[in-house]
Amino acid sequence: SKLSVEISEIEISESDFSALEEKMNAVEKVDTDFMSYYDLKHMEFFERDATDGLKIPFAFDENKNLVDLEIGDTTPHALLSGSTGSGKSVTLHTIINQIMIHYHPADVEIWAIDYKAVEFGYYVNKRTPHISVIGQDNSDDFTYGLIDLIQAEYNRRKNLFVQTDCKDFKAYRKRCGKRSLSRILIIVDEFHNMTQAISKPVGNGDYKEKLENLLSEMRAMGMHFLFCSQTIAAGLNGLTEKGRNQIGCRLSMKHEDVTEIKETLSLSLSSGVDFESIKYLRQGELIYKKVSNEPGQSKYALIRLNVLYTEQYRGGIIDQVNAH
Repeated sequence: SKLSVEISEIEISESDFSALEEKMNAVEKVDTDFMSYYDLKHMEFFERDATDGLKIPFAFDENKNLVDLEIGDTTPHALLSGSTGSGKSVTLHTIINQIMIHYHPADVEIWAIDYKAVEFGYYVNKRTPHISVIGQDNSDDFTYGLIDLIQAEYNRRKNLFVQTDCKDFKAYRKRCGKRSLSRILIIVDEFHNMTQAISKPVGNGDYKEKLENLLSEMRAMGMHFLFCSQTIAAGLNGLTEKGRNQIGCRLSMKHEDVTEIKETLSLSLSSGVDFESIKYLRQGELIYKKVSNEPGQSKYALIRLNVLYTEQYRGGIIDQVNAH
């Protein structure tokens, strides 16, 4: 005869339940360890070309396909947010490490700006030629100096294009060679410090207007921002709608506050998105709001991803990159 047992009669200890839950999560979770997919000693470096934009393999979808973070003409700037423990730092280092692997330093240049002076300190002593600028400060003067530096590079490139009769970055590269001028990704962590500083009156210029203009015009120069913060709403509030609209690529990790998720993804509560579920994403999971270029398709797609984990291997990655 068949054995019939009432579930209520089975006594499950806390440790047994935890073990069962862990196994269930393991079935759902994609293996995101860098060394499961890459062999640093036998891989091809610098095989991608940034002329038409950045395509950075950074996370896996549910089918274990590696998905690119796309920043370029249609999405000139990007935004990443996540609360403490969400995996935001891991994601930043993955993006940096994957740029190092897939793009030559003459092809893509990174400016790493850290208002808390903790996120990018590793790269001060363990340098790679990809990172040409490391900024670690939280003063208003630092922000003004940074915007002036970005403006100066913008002006230099604009003059270069005028001299060579090229209308933009892509035209210049196609005429002069793919490594003739680097595409620049400016990663700004805790960027609300930047927008707070530019909201204050300054005697030697309107820095809010300068940043707004840069956001609108930088993509033609091959320059892009990746803004990051735990409190993204505060940072975005320091920008006008015109400036916010330039940030097409949106990445949201878990947040306790639905408002932060809504602001990060630039979606209204009436959009039909289950914002509550995003509050409970696991560490290293995110929602990628990706602009769609497909005719007849929605303007964007929301994709749930697991971030590739490179952080513990970054020293080895830098060593191999420098050896090439």
